[in-house]
Amino acid sequence: MGAAAGEIRVNGFPDRLQGEARVQLEGMRFAGATVVLPPLIMTARTVVSGGRLDLNAALEGLTEGPARAAVQVSVSYALPPFSLAAAIRKPCRGELKVAADLARLSRIVPLDAQNLAGSLSVDLNLGGTLETPEIQRAFALRDGL
Repeated sequence: MGAAAGEIRVNGFPDRLQGEARVQLEGMRFAGATVVLPPLIMTARTVVSGGRLDLNAALEGLTEGPARAAVQVSVSYALPPFSLAAAIRKPCRGELKVAADLARLSRIVPLDAQNLAGSLSVDLNLGGTLETPEIQRAFALRDGL
């Protein structure tokens, strides 16, 4: 049960393609959960230009602030026909940042009688190549159980 609405836009020229997406979910819940998720909004913006794909995305509604992700990957692409391939041996970069109230999440996600409390902060950074990625991570739990 619930509703989903979305919009996707793609524009540009063969040497610079851009895409944007927005999806909104309302009245959804995880399997086995009795609590309905708050309204969720996912947005993403992608640009393919100069042999590189840049992606910026955010998820709002599940945590107090938006969860954010960004990725830059070397690619080869062609039009027409459309083809896009990641260059797995070239440098890439990325990051994921999330801050969450665990008590709030435990009310929404079924955890089989587990109690969570505190604030979790996640900061992941991706470097290296897709073939040999290097991940730096930082997790912080405050006032948690």
